[in-house]
Amino acid sequence: MIKTKQAFTMTELVFVIVIIGILASVAIPRLAATRDEAKAVICMSQAQLALQDIQNYYTANGKLSNVSKMTNIAINVDTTVNTNGFSSDLDLNNGSSIEFLCEGGYFATFVVENNVTVHKITILNPTASEVGALSINNSAMVRNKGRVATLAAISIKDSGFYGTHILSGKNLKF
Repeated sequence: MIKTKQAFTMTELVFVIVIIGILASVAIPRLAATRDEAKAVICMSQAQLALQDIQNYYTANGKLSNVSKMTNIAINVDTTVNTNGFSSDLDLNNGSSIEFLCEGGYFATFVVENNVTVHKITILNPTASEVGALSINNSAMVRNKGRVATLAAISIKDSGFYGTHILSGKNLKF
């Protein structure tokens, strides 16, 4: 009895490769979108944490200070860096505004009013043109920065994050 070799034909191999290619063309874009959504969630969490840190600092000390003293969120972040954080290290005690960047795209502006009668932070949602301003050179990297910031801004919009937050000013004693 003669044994014959069992093997796949060229047609079967081509058919399998085509199926794998179709599956990959569907899965890869979805994985990229999931990555952007995860980055947006991280940005939202860090922005909320920064607000809580500032409020807690104010409650404990009765005044505000430089951003770097009030929170561990990154500072001096600019639009060329793929990270989340504040655009500068301002002293917020006398009131000012500071931008929070998400993957280098504008996510929110913290406007601080801290005087004898008013103690609050108003967080402004960026307009589409502010987020889109990063897309001037239309490179893929810049578009992605704007996309992550936009996803984060849209996702957090109904949570009450954008709006006015009153600083309590009550000193806690433990």
